[in-house]
Amino acid sequence: MSVVTLDRPASRFLGLPWTGPYTAIGEVQELWRTFAARRHELGGVDGASQFVRACHARRSECTVWVGIEPLREVAPPLGMHEFLLMPQRYAVFHHRGPMHTVTQTYSRAFAKLRENGLRRDLGTLWLEVYDDRYLPFRDDEARASNEFDLLLAIEA
Repeated sequence: MSVVTLDRPASRFLGLPWTGPYTAIGEVQELWRTFAARRHELGGVDGASQFVRACHARRSECTVWVGIEPLREVAPPLGMHEFLLMPQRYAVFHHRGPMHTVTQTYSRAFAKLRENGLRRDLGTLWLEVYDDRYLPFRDDEARASNEFDLLLAIEA
């Protein structure tokens, strides 16, 4: 089976950062709650229907940003970061199920990339895109119907 790819244009990202060891990744759930509680500071700019988690992995720790891709300019509120997501080709995968099974989805995605001769672009952030199917600050992590899209940056 082939891998579906998506060429995304450049977009702006606005959100809250977290860096830490993989053993503390559970703290990101609280970061989502903090972001949701501060959405009013965005002056209505967060009318987008999607929320994004941008990730950068390293050997012993990772950096995660949770937020949105604003549709118009807004000054970042205190503590929030804004940066440009450059145009990129992504391999698109889909997670469905409780959030404790996300690691299995990633493992299958990595295997599918290898099977299709694709290489991850390790210098580019990968994205998890959330919408009404699952919102980390709203829905129960254990819910079997949770769904989101996983976009892994791939080399051209």
